[in-house]
Amino acid sequence: MTRGLRHVRRGPRRIVLGVAASAAGRCLLVPLLGEPSRQPEFQKLAGPEPALDLALLRGFLDKSEIAKVETAVQDAQVWGIDDRDDDLGYAHEVWRMEEVMQQNFGETFKKLIDTAWSVERRMWGNILEFVFPEIEYIEYDVARLGRPGSISRHADNDSMITTVVLLSDPSEFEGGINCFDGDKAARQVPLQRGDAVFFFGDACHHWITPVTRGRRAILQMELRNRYEEPPRRVLRRKMPWPSGVRIKTVNKQQFSEMSWFQICAGTC
Repeated sequence: MTRGLRHVRRGPRRIVLGVAASAAGRCLLVPLLGEPSRQPEFQKLAGPEPALDLALLRGFLDKSEIAKVETAVQDAQVWGIDDRDDDLGYAHEVWRMEEVMQQNFGETFKKLIDTAWSVERRMWGNILEFVFPEIEYIEYDVARLGRPGSISRHADNDSMITTVVLLSDPSEFEGGINCFDGDKAARQVPLQRGDAVFFFGDACHHWITPVTRGRRAILQMELRNRYEEPPRRVLRRKMPWPSGVRIKTVNKQQFSEMSWFQICAGTC
């Protein structure tokens, strides 16, 4: 079943954006029609096998686009999530924001989708005629966490292509270098602010070196051909809640039965 289907015209070709509904909740569905509108040049970093190749695009997002991402994550509709596997070692905070990006910052959203689509077609060619995008704002803030920020070696389940964009200036933190499986040793890919690295998330294991000082923020986008609902949505936005509002974690059934008045008033 589909609801909220609408047609959005962007120049000469039409992109159909849908919000699909299921018993689990809402998800954003993006059909890929025709050809990608962007064909950017990128640096190919060859791996020991094609599935482990990387694509590096310097200066992918400019300062104004980074500012839009930083504005988007302050939106009240952005959700903090906790969907990492229990056996994955990590220390960071994550907010899901694909719907806010699509609704409020459509051009930047379209740039993210089209560029990843274009890179994937030229690198691996696994994407079908639609994707479910998952866009996350991930923050490694040593002072906030009370320990180094980190994430251990892992793969992104079912991601046909994962995009990582560095939003912070490297002078603002220490560590946090992107690492990927190599032939005999790990490959490190240092990024500057606005740089993006693209990889086959389901096949290419990756991690970062610990963030030992400061704050490192990234935008991460995964494009999948199937939708997977995050197991837990934390009722918390990036900006501080007004005083007196409680933070609460609920399961899907509890969430579906709650009203926004209950959520905001903390009465449930």
